[in-house]
Amino acid sequence: MLLTPEAVQELALDRIERCLDIPTSVRPDAVTVSLARHAIPQFPVGHVDAVQRIQSTTRQLLPRVHLLSPYLTGVSINDCVKAAQHMSAQLLERIVTH
Repeated sequence: MLLTPEAVQELALDRIERCLDIPTSVRPDAVTVSLARHAIPQFPVGHVDAVQRIQSTTRQLLPRVHLLSPYLTGVSINDCVKAAQHMSAQLLERIVTH
């Protein structure tokens, strides 16, 4: 579901009210909303904890399985390449030391 700029504005103002305890009667003098529809997606609140649980469970139940995914390491190309290089180095280290 794509939100309209007006809906995003109301959502932001609602969050400001709830998080900062600023009443809705106090409105900003000006608001500008710019939507980046094709931008890199943002992970939801709690994502880091979820990733830690996934990785911990995988290590416990399937120690020889290694997960690599944009969901786990970041969605940009740079994040994916960096994560792949890091995992490759870890796996190579494991092979060399065993």
